[in-house]
Amino acid sequence: MFKNVFSIFFTLACVFTGAQEKGAFPYRQFMEIYDRYKENDVRALPFVQIHAQQARKDARHKQLLLAFEHGVYFSADRQDKLRYADSAVITAKRLGDSVKISRALLGKGVVYYFSFRNYKAAMHEYLNAFGYAAGDPDSYLQHKIRYHLGEVKSYLGHCDEALIHFEKALRFFEENRVRTANPNEWHNYTRGYLNTLHQMIVCNQKMDRWHVADSLLATASARIRDLEGFEQEKGYIYKCLGRSEYENGSYNSAIVLFSRSRSLLSAPDDFAWNAVNDFYIGKSYLKLKQTEDAVIFFKKVDSSFTRHNFIFPELRENYELLIKHYKNTADAGQELYYTQQLLKADDFLYSDFRHVMSRMHKEYDTKTLEAEKLRLQQDSRRKNIFITVLAVTGSMLLIFVLYRYYRSRRIHRKYLQLLRKLEDLQKQTECLPETVDYGKRKYEYKDEVVHDLLEKLKRFEETKGFTATGLTLRKLADKLGTNGTHLSYVINQYKGMNFHTYLKVLRINYITHLLYTDRKYLNYNMDGLAKECGMLRRQNFSDHFYEINGLRPSEFIEKYRKENRDRDQT
Repeated sequence: MFKNVFSIFFTLACVFTGAQEKGAFPYRQFMEIYDRYKENDVRALPFVQIHAQQARKDARHKQLLLAFEHGVYFSADRQDKLRYADSAVITAKRLGDSVKISRALLGKGVVYYFSFRNYKAAMHEYLNAFGYAAGDPDSYLQHKIRYHLGEVKSYLGHCDEALIHFEKALRFFEENRVRTANPNEWHNYTRGYLNTLHQMIVCNQKMDRWHVADSLLATASARIRDLEGFEQEKGYIYKCLGRSEYENGSYNSAIVLFSRSRSLLSAPDDFAWNAVNDFYIGKSYLKLKQTEDAVIFFKKVDSSFTRHNFIFPELRENYELLIKHYKNTADAGQELYYTQQLLKADDFLYSDFRHVMSRMHKEYDTKTLEAEKLRLQQDSRRKNIFITVLAVTGSMLLIFVLYRYYRSRRIHRKYLQLLRKLEDLQKQTECLPETVDYGKRKYEYKDEVVHDLLEKLKRFEETKGFTATGLTLRKLADKLGTNGTHLSYVINQYKGMNFHTYLKVLRINYITHLLYTDRKYLNYNMDGLAKECGMLRRQNFSDHFYEINGLRPSEFIEKYRKENRDRDQT
């Protein structure tokens, strides 16, 4: 670990030294640095930021786009990935290159798909990307987008539609992998071919077309037999082979194949396929009458769902099997827990897989689950306790409804007042405190001293110096070339407030103006908004926003988003 840390600091030192001596860091060396890191490794992000800063300074938009694309790749936080993806799309559009725009939109769709599991948003970005790539019908990019479109349709249960995309992509990747002599191109085409083949097998297995799936599996097995590398793709094929063996009743063989698949699927986004491996390993053990081993793997599926809040429809049965097991062993606590987990899984599945769920055979439907949950809870309660709890709950609900009603009215009133204030400020050039002489003075200062400080404060406000974190009266006084006493006097006398209030008003007015005029800030979280205006703690930011505007930032954002949506729809 020490060696890695030393390497990072040494490289950074080289970057800054080179930048100072030569004025710029050679762009090709950024690629050499990036090659040292894997996906989601945030240690690469300082280099991404240097790359982006240098590209902006040099007006090298292609390099800026490249920096943002690497920012998506190396960010571990999904919101950071989305911000880099948005920046990549904006930069690509400035370049006006349809291929680069298509690639950036595809990257944003991939973020929605893998990091957010937001399939509608992913589909929207993929379709936009496909439109920009449509001018070149034989392009690698267009068929890569076809693959991703098919992937979304497959996950949502539209397998027939997905196969149309996959079949076209498969032909393209196969023809070009055979034709090309370029090693990098061959690698990309082979990867595309194997991934597409995997998805076609998955679709046919979902639709119980086992003869088609097995035929494709035979092709895939032959392709990977002597293939060096491609561990992830091999993991996908072993998973499908295990599924076929399970269907044929070869449970020991299935366990071996699923376990081999599991050992090869180590990428962060492979958690969903590993949950499939665990589920069928568990089912195989159950068929072999090894119940304890089966339960261990069923619990791994639950852990995956709890950690990632994602589950495939076919894994719903995992909870039915756990409920049945704990009912048979008379463990009411575990039975209740997995009943509740199944209800949570159903809530998730119905949001994205409604039509799939309606066709699935379910031993435990929602009504049965609710009844079982109630039965388990009532085992340890008397009827009078239930009635008391119900009465208390009803009273609390009434109080909550009344509270929400009056709170909603207050928020709406304050929101309208703030909008009027913002509309008035829009007519002015800046949202800055007015400079006024507030009457009787405790001390007398020379007019030129006061005038000089007021001019400096004006520049401080115009250049948004107040967004710097850790700003104090003394630090600002030093920056303005005066002392704290003089500065405090001028702020109190001509701004009508003390230094802390002055700084607070500047920051809150600034961030409120940004929220009102630029929609992208409506997507920021509280920490991001606080940092944007120079505050370190989100709670302080929220309290100051409430003090000055009369409502919380989250309340303003929610109301303003709704107003924007309503306006966009009309």
